[in-house]
Amino acid sequence: MKNKNKFLEILIYLPFVFLFLGYEYFLISSLIFILLIINLNFKIKINRIVLKAIFLIFITTRLLSGMILKLNTVWSSLSQKNYATDGRFIDIQDIFWSLNCNALSTGEFIIFGTNITINCPRPVPYGPLFDLIRFENNVLYSTLVFSTATLLLVYFVYLKVGKCLDELNFYILTLCMMSPPINFLIERMNFDIFIFLSFIPVCFYIKNNYLKFFLILFLTLLKIYPIFLIIFDLIYVVVTRENKNLKDKIFDAFSFFAALIYLLYISIGGSSFTEILPSRPDRTFGLLSEAININLIFGFNKLLCYLFLFNLVLLIALKTSKDFYYSQLFSEKSTHSIILLFLMFTFYANYDYRMSILLILFPKIIKSKNIILKYSYFVTLFFSPGIIHSYNFFFDMVENNFMIYLDIPLYFLIACLLVEYVIFLKLNFQKTSN
Repeated sequence: MKNKNKFLEILIYLPFVFLFLGYEYFLISSLIFILLIINLNFKIKINRIVLKAIFLIFITTRLLSGMILKLNTVWSSLSQKNYATDGRFIDIQDIFWSLNCNALSTGEFIIFGTNITINCPRPVPYGPLFDLIRFENNVLYSTLVFSTATLLLVYFVYLKVGKCLDELNFYILTLCMMSPPINFLIERMNFDIFIFLSFIPVCFYIKNNYLKFFLILFLTLLKIYPIFLIIFDLIYVVVTRENKNLKDKIFDAFSFFAALIYLLYISIGGSSFTEILPSRPDRTFGLLSEAININLIFGFNKLLCYLFLFNLVLLIALKTSKDFYYSQLFSEKSTHSIILLFLMFTFYANYDYRMSILLILFPKIIKSKNIILKYSYFVTLFFSPGIIHSYNFFFDMVENNFMIYLDIPLYFLIACLLVEYVIFLKLNFQKTSN
């Protein structure tokens, strides 16, 4: 038995070897080990220091290969083929170039790592605050500073969350921190990474409702979707009958109507945010995204495709509701609002890096005894985008619309979360009626 455990203790590091040899093999090997750990009662020792060092090496390599063009081979090898690009941290570069355009009015610039030329004016398709900021800057230096600071924060959060986990769960967390959505988010350095990091103190640590409201409002000026946290928080208060004084109730009502007015304003104003409907099957998730993709390939009615997928999720929810293990994911306001935000994403159309928000729920999910919830969570995390996009032959088939598939693991995850929420509502309504 000791020899067997020793062998497992060595073998369990295999995914990290693949990480630096070929990212596509890291995905499947990681998922296999995660599912084995969930199902089998392993009793092996894992060195936390080694895991911390591996993740630190990964983000450091990402950063250095992002800033040094001669390391292009390293940069590419750490990416999944579907989202690999020569542009370094291209989304945050785009923001800094746009802020330059706000300050300079005219100009022509080249995206670092590519031959792509951009011209001023160049608006940022995010929140309105970016239209007001005038910042003449060296984009390469700004990108380096922002990326370095952000990756340090990511590492700090990883250590903070991992501190509360046992060795095997810390191992699973380390693998998840390098899963496709997180890796995609880091490669693009999309501004969502800042928003998601901000959610942690705003949702979990700040108890003052006034401060929380204004911080969410600030985030909303950078990207639109944080405004829904205000609405979802109020839903939680109403459902749980959270005791509040008259002053707090008035402020809650004010916050709710302020959020609705803001959403109405951006809808009527034709915000570019509402026009972004990504549908590439190799980079996106969400029922609307898949409905658009099916429509583009087969010409089926987009609304009917969406309704079919929506009913498919409801059917899975009905099936999984039998003998369902309730995990109390919605019992706290913080996780309640973040899960509802994720569910909102799944019914729309989003790039896969936005699935990174699932990592905020890791401590709750890993403790759940609901095996369907766990399976769908981890398979979704490692197969979004699907693993077939890692291999050239299959990637070409998807890219050229010769192959289409439905994101079934995601549908099971949505179904589990919907059942979980229905039980949460039912229990709270029973509590208030008694």
